[in-house]
Amino acid sequence: MSKAALSESIQDYLKSVYKLQALEGRVTIGALAKDQSVSPASASAMVKKLAALDLLEHEKYRGAQLTPSGERVALEVPLLAAESVGRGGMARRAFDAVGELVVGLFRSGAHFAPVSARREGNPQL
Repeated sequence: MSKAALSESIQDYLKSVYKLQALEGRVTIGALAKDQSVSPASASAMVKKLAALDLLEHEKYRGAQLTPSGERVALEVPLLAAESVGRGGMARRAFDAVGELVVGLFRSGAHFAPVSARREGNPQL
């Protein structure tokens, strides 16, 4: 599935899940709702949509995590929302440059350990 086929809202949720699962492991609906500044019902509806697109796995009462496809899409979009670094300025350009670097490394086939592999304690990483 191409990034262009996904709405900006879906991309925002994928970025949030990626960021939260790196910090917390499985992501709860409540944590996702708080991060997106939406109601838990709205976050739950989006989680169901992402699961239907095979971008996310969700188990009731256990939280959600990105699938390998979801991780790839999340890495293709800027990892930080504009609100977290302000609009414009040097900080925004720096974060954009880092995002481009990550995407370039991912596309080049450089050794890259997804969050799920790090979380499982793979000794080869």
